[in-house]
Amino acid sequence: MYISENVLSFVKQKKIQWLLLTMFAVIVFFVNIGSDGIYAAQESRAAIVAQNMISSGNILHVAIKGEPATEKPILCYWFYAISGRIFGVNEFSVRLPSVIAAVASVLMACWLGSRIYGAATGFISGYILASMIGFINLGRLARIDIVLCAFFTAAMLFLYTGYFEKRKANWHLYLFYITLGLSVLLKGPVTVVLAALVVLCMAFKDRNLKMLWELKPVSGFIIGSIITIPWFTYETCRTHGDFALDFFINQNIRRFTGIDMSYCDGKRKTFFYYFPKFFANALPWSLLVPFCLYIQ
Repeated sequence: MYISENVLSFVKQKKIQWLLLTMFAVIVFFVNIGSDGIYAAQESRAAIVAQNMISSGNILHVAIKGEPATEKPILCYWFYAISGRIFGVNEFSVRLPSVIAAVASVLMACWLGSRIYGAATGFISGYILASMIGFINLGRLARIDIVLCAFFTAAMLFLYTGYFEKRKANWHLYLFYITLGLSVLLKGPVTVVLAALVVLCMAFKDRNLKMLWELKPVSGFIIGSIITIPWFTYETCRTHGDFALDFFINQNIRRFTGIDMSYCDGKRKTFFYYFPKFFANALPWSLLVPFCLYIQ
């Protein structure tokens, strides 16, 4: 009993809890990430672009077979190139940014959950996120999605500490806008839209539209523009408008609206496609949803 109490007291220490969660996430996402070969189109694209950047020395161009690749912005490819420069362009190096992003997302989710709902809820959230099948799968592949998830999680953390924690703006709010700007360089304006929806929901919930001005939107727009406009303008000019046409029109507007899109045979997926997929990706924890609804 004495030993058990000592062990329990040891484990309850905050530093130990953080260490255990970090070790759990590292084991889940890092083990064998350099095996099995590159088997996804996104991974091969990441490897080719990284190799082209390293061999040419030109870090401003996203190119495949000498032709501009207009599907995604530049930032994540810089991560692939940096990793490839250090470890060589291989399975490990192209997956490393996603693995780091996955571990960071788990820790940030825990931190944010702890600040809002308490330490116990925060750590439970971290372990749940790190053990979801879909999140594990994405976190072990060279996909921009999981890196974007890390940036968006960081943005929400800075938004909370920068304003919502005390309902008063502080310098963390500028970190929020910097992170959002960088996320646009990762995959476009999707995180800005999601962040705007979060802010609008909170404003209507609190019946405080003055909040929208207190969040310093003008400063945020200036910061985001400084971060994003130079490269987007450069790439649009370099490709004679092809990048803007494909990325902004095809990859964002048409994919979201379903108008004249060339993906999935020109048809948008229905709600009944996404709901079971979400349920499957959230396994094993989604199995508890019916019980949670019953308790409520």
